[in-house]
Amino acid sequence: MKSTVSSVVRTSALVKAYGQKTVLSDINLEIPAGERCCIVGANGSGKTTLLEILMGLRLPTSGDVEVLGRKPSDLKLKMQRIMLMERAAYPYYAKVREVVWMYAGFYPERVDIDQLLRGYELDGNTFIRHLSKGQRQRLGILITLLGDPPLVLLDEPTSGLDPQARVKFWELLGQRLERTSNTLIFATHDLTEAERWATRIAIMHRGRLIAVRSPEELCRSVIGTRRKLTIIGKPSQDTSRWQTEDVGLVARLGAETALYTDHPERVLNQINLAGESFQIRIENVSVRDAFFKLTGETPDEQSTFAMQKSS
Repeated sequence: MKSTVSSVVRTSALVKAYGQKTVLSDINLEIPAGERCCIVGANGSGKTTLLEILMGLRLPTSGDVEVLGRKPSDLKLKMQRIMLMERAAYPYYAKVREVVWMYAGFYPERVDIDQLLRGYELDGNTFIRHLSKGQRQRLGILITLLGDPPLVLLDEPTSGLDPQARVKFWELLGQRLERTSNTLIFATHDLTEAERWATRIAIMHRGRLIAVRSPEELCRSVIGTRRKLTIIGKPSQDTSRWQTEDVGLVARLGAETALYTDHPERVLNQINLAGESFQIRIENVSVRDAFFKLTGETPDEQSTFAMQKSS
């Protein structure tokens, strides 16, 4: 059943608190039909809580929330949205075919289970307990899309997957979304994944929504340059040597120093690294750079990223 509302999700001044602890603060978000919106942020930033409120699993403390024009708790949304949790669980001793058959029975339209399994590269006779993490996630997305819901919510869908399994997961999901008008909202730590698959990215920081823009707009508005020169080696405490007229920003993370500039080759000649032991990398500015600049954090909270304006 397809949605006819123009905005699939709309929140206004949304707040979620547990006692004195505020998890979400003043969230204003509107997601139009057919969009692929990615919510990114470090652990504890409120990503999962926001998804659970949209799914109707949690109630907001205050503010307004609409999903497909209804309150998230409205039972009429039952067949119109679905959420794949980070750790989806299935009957341990069942076979893949039996699990798909069980979930397919929730929907009025009959499906060809064997054809579905082939499309997701799954063996119907395999027991759930024998599936790899990647196979379990492919089973999860198969079940999620069974009823062709207008709204699909994914919470860290590729967490713990190896690179090959991640690629396979997004290939299968991407092929399906290209054939439908489903709206996708997914949360992830992987900024490369967000940049590759989202039409808009919502950045969460300590319970607040601090930016909602396309990947291109984020890079252009937050960083201001298209490219960067990264110098890998023992960092210098004196950043003045890197600050030339062509450098907009200087950023340092561990042994890496990033010079944001539209003219990396020219800057490389200006700073003169002759005789010093450094590795050099020239690349386009990414959403990761914008995230660092806005939050001062890495998505996995492993380190702090120091941003400094040039003179």
